[in-house]
Amino acid sequence: MAVDEIDVVALSFGLFVCLYGIFSFYVKERLYLGEAPLAVLLGIILGPYGFGRITHWSGEGGDEENADKIALGFSRIVIGIQLVLVGIQLPKYYPIHEARSLAMLILPVMICSWLIVAGLIMFVIPNVPFLVALVIAASSTPTDPVLANSICKGAFADQYVPARVRNIISAESGINDGLAYPFLFLAIRLIKSPTTTEALTTWIFQDVLYTVGGAIVAGIVVGVAANRALRFACRNSLIDKESFLLYGPLLGVTMIGIAGAAGLDDLLAAFVAGNAFTYDDWYRKETEEDEVQNVLDFLLNSAFFAFAGAAVPFITFNMPEIGTSPLRLLLLALLVLLFRRLPPVLLLYKGIPAFKDIGESAFAGYFGPIGAGAIYYASEILQEFPKDEIDTYGPYAQRIRDLVRPIAYSLILASLIGHTMAIPFVKLVFTWKGTGSIKLLETQRRDEHASQEERAEESYEEGQGDAPEEAENSQQEGGHSHGVPHPPDLESGHPPSSVHATTRMRRGGTARGLSNDGGASVASGSSRKKEVADAYQRGLDASWKQSSGHKLGTHLGYEHTDSEGEREHRHRGQDPET
Repeated sequence: MAVDEIDVVALSFGLFVCLYGIFSFYVKERLYLGEAPLAVLLGIILGPYGFGRITHWSGEGGDEENADKIALGFSRIVIGIQLVLVGIQLPKYYPIHEARSLAMLILPVMICSWLIVAGLIMFVIPNVPFLVALVIAASSTPTDPVLANSICKGAFADQYVPARVRNIISAESGINDGLAYPFLFLAIRLIKSPTTTEALTTWIFQDVLYTVGGAIVAGIVVGVAANRALRFACRNSLIDKESFLLYGPLLGVTMIGIAGAAGLDDLLAAFVAGNAFTYDDWYRKETEEDEVQNVLDFLLNSAFFAFAGAAVPFITFNMPEIGTSPLRLLLLALLVLLFRRLPPVLLLYKGIPAFKDIGESAFAGYFGPIGAGAIYYASEILQEFPKDEIDTYGPYAQRIRDLVRPIAYSLILASLIGHTMAIPFVKLVFTWKGTGSIKLLETQRRDEHASQEERAEESYEEGQGDAPEEAENSQQEGGHSHGVPHPPDLESGHPPSSVHATTRMRRGGTARGLSNDGGASVASGSSRKKEVADAYQRGLDASWKQSSGHKLGTHLGYEHTDSEGEREHRHRGQDPET
């Protein structure tokens, strides 16, 4: 009986999702593990060194070329969606509010990380020129936004990591995943161009000004336009709940397509679009309690990392002719985990306002995972130096093609073990030592006596209020901040336009004509603004809060046979059999 590839993939992926789903709460909330490490393990089992023999996938030759092309496209989609979600989930104006911290992490820290990884590659792997090391190191420089979720979300993060640190790690992972592009192409231009002057000219005007600068502009324009379009659709009851909830993630796919077609930095454009899309915090607050984005995130991550596990080129991990061996790659991985980010962050943390002490900076410095972004940039490097053009660029091109896959994938595996799977061990140590936070003891005591301004800052980082300077300006003006047209709900910190405030008031029997925050002021006397306000005074009857996925309907025959006791149990949400 012949076994097709699609049969194996469908069986394995479906079985993984079902089995993981059964134990998902325990794995995430008790073992503090995400789906990525287990999905990679599944991929390895299904790859050419496992059940790949059944599907006749060797992982070499044409299979290798196809895997690289799939990895490039697949990683673009997955990272694009993730980066938009990162931008959406951050508090409004966050990149502006934390501009100094992000600038320090993106410029000096990222540059140091790039040079450190390049130096470690030259130290461990023999006969690697500096430019070759710079090209390969660029793939492992950015912090991965997908794996960063295991650090920024979940029970461990909620208990031990302040929202301020979680936010800065998420924001940094979103920005530097796109800003690795100019680092990579600086080295590529120096290899491909006949003169240094021509290389730098092309890099500045094409790669920095057009590709990166254009991505920022495009992201802002598309993000703001998407926000206004969604508000228009909600105001006129044109969109249903499913489309509303998926609007943000699909904006990432759209931005990847637009930026890719225009030759822009698509990853950076996706992150900027997510920030611009939720510049007023409206969409974030309306979707933060819904799990559609998390479900989509789980499915994409599981599929992508299962593919990544299957694509791991184990055969290249032991090729003395190119300078790789298991021992060398293990040594390189250990050195990269220890020295890639930790020393620069510790040296510069006093210039990073988001970190209050050396404990927080050490945590953020070490936990900078390498993942989907490394796969994306490794595939991009292979596209820049195709097999049939190796002779054009000399021996550097061949050296890059030989080393980029084994180094990138070995660092990804090391990061999965040393970063995401280290969280359970850190939790054990914290429990044993009685540690309540990653902060130092002096900082914890200082936080207990925090000033009103510091508490307002923490509230902002948790997404429960305005940035302190914005709130101060609002108070000085004697009114509300320009970006928040309604006073906050006292219970949750959301504006009363929020879906959650509406639901809570309806439960209390007081849901009456609630505004759904379209950005229009109900206090204005103009007829146009009153029309907008009236359009939003539909509570849960607005189209974007209604599902258009109609159900089969009530099973009347079954309902008719229910006993009064069964109906009472069902009304209370209990199982009649209990």
